[in-house]
Amino acid sequence: MNLNIESQNEVTENSEQTDPMIVLEEALTLCKFGKFHLRLLFASFCAIMATISVVTTSSFILPIAECDLNMDMMLKGWLNSMPFV
Repeated sequence: MNLNIESQNEVTENSEQTDPMIVLEEALTLCKFGKFHLRLLFASFCAIMATISVVTTSSFILPIAECDLNMDMMLKGWLNSMPFV
């Protein structure tokens, strides 16, 4: 029983002394680079492209919507913020 407690104490002492960056590097080394990372990169690319298209096209949509729908500043603000909700 004492042997188990001593080994647990050694583990906690060793974990307190390790640098978090070393632990991160070890985790990245074990994880490697594969299909998951490529899929994550592709999904992130799609999300950023969708965000860019929404931000850039809103400047063209808002003046037209203001004239056609008789919108005031509050309604234009709501229309501009809806894609981010």
